Amino acid sequence: MGKVKDRRSIKQHRLLVYQRIGNRMRSAPFLIGGLSLILFALGWMSTQDFMQGVDTGLLRIIWRNNVYLIIILFVCGVIFVYGMAIGALSYVEARARSLHIQAGLMAINISYRRIKQIRLSQVGVQYPADTLRGSDADLLDPLLGLPCTVVDLRSWPWPGFDWLKRLWSRFMFSSSGTALMLVVTDAMVLNQQIDGRVAVLQAQSKQSQYLDPLERAVQQQKKSGRR
Repeated sequence: MGKVKDRRSIKQHRLLVYQRIGNRMRSAPFLIGGLSLILFALGWMSTQDFMQGVDTGLLRIIWRNNVYLIIILFVCGVIFVYGMAIGALSYVEARARSLHIQAGLMAINISYRRIKQIRLSQVGVQYPADTLRGSDADLLDPLLGLPCTVVDLRSWPWPGFDWLKRLWSRFMFSSSGTALMLVVTDAMVLNQQIDGRVAVLQAQSKQSQYLDPLERAVQQQKKSGRR
């Protein structure tokens, strides 16, 4: 019981697609930055006395042009930090008033009134393995067996559907491209949270539309008096 309660108390669900994107973005800069750092160190060593008697001509050329190595190290560092940030900071949260989605650098709030349907699906059903090629297959392969939350919307908030498809990964959307696909560790829990928020909103809407019989009679008398 305690374990179930802990799972249902999860507020922020990490977006696994962006975790994968962040991990991939860090790999190449880490390797290139590491090699550049080694070359920088070797170039510096070529200027020291303990390298006497060794042919350091090539290393000295590298050291004279070390500004390029510094630029490479800086760019690799920026890309590495960016990849780490989007992997760690991308999440979805069923807040009280809206569904908050932070995917990469773009965050939106989706009103629960916009939600038409919530479905539990599987990543491999939305994107079968035999339809994926190259980098897409490498990105999605570890996630194919996981369940995912598919959210059908009546309308899209700013900046609109077309812009979101440009700004977000295409794997944030269903294979048909008409619904959101949220791949998280606990998709069933996320479904329950969103469904609960929608149910509360619907109950509040019905309650606001309901009028006490006495209040309804008073309003009718006021209308007849105005006539």
